[in-house]
Amino acid sequence: MLTAYRTKYLRRYHTPEVKRFIDELSRYKEALNAEANKAFASFLKSIALDHYSVMRDVVNKLAIADCLMSLAHVAHQQGYVRPEFIEEDTLEIVEGRHPMIEALRTDPFVPNTLYIGGDYPRSNIITGPNMGGKSSAVRMIALIAIMAQIGSYVPAKSVRLGLLDGVLSRMGGA
Repeated sequence: MLTAYRTKYLRRYHTPEVKRFIDELSRYKEALNAEANKAFASFLKSIALDHYSVMRDVVNKLAIADCLMSLAHVAHQQGYVRPEFIEEDTLEIVEGRHPMIEALRTDPFVPNTLYIGGDYPRSNIITGPNMGGKSSAVRMIALIAIMAQIGSYVPAKSVRLGLLDGVLSRMGGA
């Protein structure tokens, strides 16, 4: 008896003997796929058992090198300065710019100046209309402070700050 297989454009008829060979080939392909998956899982397990610590060490060192290269690239950009660390508990950003907005947009970012601590209050309330840039300004301050703490140059005319142990902000309605 002939068996019909329908494809998108035509029908194929196979004799029982051809159908048996097709089924056998399908079983062999399935067994081969299962063995290949088993061998690959065994290979991954042996790599993890024998070489995990070496590979983790290499990946960590590559990540550090990548980070340092990125910081060096940032340091060479125009308009980035080396922050000055001082003993006082203060944060002074003169004409700071948001690094991500500046990198992603073609129109210039309007610089912001901020003084916190020292002779100025230790906290600020930033108010204004919706879409006025309040969130961008707060994120800019946080990014500049964090970038300075990790040793990066920052997008500003000048930055003076003491060592920080945290950056806290509250955004949103009351």
